[in-house]
Amino acid sequence: MKPSSSIVRRTAAVATIAVVAAIVLGMYAQVLVNRRRARLHDAARHARREAEERKNLDVAERIGRGELETSNRASTRKIEEAARLRIPYHVARKQACLRAAARPWESLSPDPGEPGEHLIWEAMTAFDDDFFRLPSGPAWPPDVSSESFWLPNAL
Repeated sequence: MKPSSSIVRRTAAVATIAVVAAIVLGMYAQVLVNRRRARLHDAARHARREAEERKNLDVAERIGRGELETSNRASTRKIEEAARLRIPYHVARKQACLRAAARPWESLSPDPGEPGEHLIWEAMTAFDDDFFRLPSGPAWPPDVSSESFWLPNAL
């Protein structure tokens, strides 16, 4: 018995739909793999930034205790304050990225941006009163007429 042409057409249509669905699902699977990889990369970046901020905080606290010397304590205070804001931010973003990497089909909440940016800018412009005091040493400007200025080995 010969199959009717309508059964052949239906079978061909189902096979075509199955092939198209397989291609679409394969493409979506690749999108999920890429999204997972990107979120793991972001989590690693936040882990690195958290470690950097912890180092900044440690150095600032050591300066505050007097274990290390600095020429600008005002700037150090601003950096310490910024590090205290940024550590919890990077911990939270790292955890969010790891959760999103485990479920790449879900959306990741938007990144609000690093807190304490204004403190970093203030730290770059904050100076102690004695910051601009010249250190003791040879007179400035140097005597350019002397031979020792031009020929350091002539001494």
